Amino acid sequence: MILISNKSFNYPFAVVTWGILFLILTFLLRMVDLTNPLWGLLALAGTGFLVWGTMIKIEPRQTVPLLYFGTQTGVSLSEGYYFLLFAWSLDSHEKIDLEYQDIIIPPFQVECLDKVLDFSFNAKIQFGKSNARRSPDHPHATPEEDADAKRRFVINNKENIPGDFTALLKSVCNMLYGNMSYSGRPAENGNPAILGVKGRNITQEIKLNDFFYHECFEWGIDPKNLLPFVQPHDMAQQNKDRNRVEITGMLKRLYPNLSDQELSRLVNLQLKDVNSKEYIIVGGGQPFANVRIDD
Repeated sequence: MILISNKSFNYPFAVVTWGILFLILTFLLRMVDLTNPLWGLLALAGTGFLVWGTMIKIEPRQTVPLLYFGTQTGVSLSEGYYFLLFAWSLDSHEKIDLEYQDIIIPPFQVECLDKVLDFSFNAKIQFGKSNARRSPDHPHATPEEDADAKRRFVINNKENIPGDFTALLKSVCNMLYGNMSYSGRPAENGNPAILGVKGRNITQEIKLNDFFYHECFEWGIDPKNLLPFVQPHDMAQQNKDRNRVEITGMLKRLYPNLSDQELSRLVNLQLKDVNSKEYIIVGGGQPFANVRIDD
């Protein structure tokens, strides 16, 4: 099938086919004593017209499965001009639009260890393309992998994929970040620092997640980029958390010999002075975290 699907072979193959048809027709004309040069020109033009008539055009950002005498070949033609040369045809019913689609995923909640977080995404995916994991030296999918992705995409309902993709991201975010704190914990008292959700490379972590990767692989789609936005759901509580962190740091500098209990009591008194109720908090951080990673 490479003689048809690869343009470097398709065009010379068309010329060879033209020559063979011309020789066959010339032989038949000689058998009936039609040897005039005019008949030769007519034979040349006629066979050329037959070959030229098999040319088809695949529109940009489309791919169409190739058939051989009406049977599937497992090969799809991408955009461009091809000579099908009588034995081959296109399966127009399974034509695939290889278009990019933006999917806006509105905020959804993930309950992490110390806060309820709002995740939202502006994602861009490409249909009928493989997101097969490649080595750093070969970052792009091979033609065979893309052809396989097109076949997998054909058997899925394109209209359902955006909704399924949204559900997939919600599931993966709950799985990855539900057991983390928002801001993490700095290294102190001999304990190592613990990273939280804030400041993480969320795009990379999601795209490398096995569950996310395999679902996209089975759908035959390639998520080109994810632009996540993450912030605490309760911004009023987040402002209180920030005040507590700032006041605690200030009192530690002013009174370094205070015990933890005395320090906590002074912090609570200071918070009451700024019209803040006494509350228990684990961790703290900035009012929001805006994480954007372009692939």
